[in-house]
Amino acid sequence: MKRLRVKRGSVAGARKTGAVDDRGMVSTEVALLVPVTLFGFVLLIVAGGRIVQAETDVKSAAQEAARAATFHNSEAAARAEASAVAAANLTASGLSCALGEIVSTVVLPPSGAAGGASTGLQSGSLQPNSVVSVTVTCSADLSDVVALGLPGSRTFTAEAFERVDVFRSNP
Repeated sequence: MKRLRVKRGSVAGARKTGAVDDRGMVSTEVALLVPVTLFGFVLLIVAGGRIVQAETDVKSAAQEAARAATFHNSEAAARAEASAVAAANLTASGLSCALGEIVSTVVLPPSGAAGGASTGLQSGSLQPNSVVSVTVTCSADLSDVVALGLPGSRTFTAEAFERVDVFRSNP
């Protein structure tokens, strides 16, 4: 029988001397790192989606509140309606405001009018062509995506303007 001679530095020699064979290590590293990287991207997309959705929900609540406020004749009723509509809109969208929503409503008199006395309307009433401004502020709870290093909550603010219909009937 012939004896096989193994040269130093060959693969067979490396196996006999106990040297480490690194063939296949790249595929193992890729198999371990790709799922972790993909999971990180998915979490980033989810967090971005939550932030964009919260901004959209607050803008929508402000717009709906301003529109609803224009249907009332008194400023007090307009403010109350704006707050109620904004709260209902945010609740329906599923956005939980950690500190509750803050709704600020301002009624600007119609341009060219010096107030209710010049138009024959009483003070405190919404006049045709006046502008209702509603600002909605919500500190949204983002604690479910806090694993990405995002803060537990973020404050979103939106402002909307609506003009009171010129052709509506007065009280």
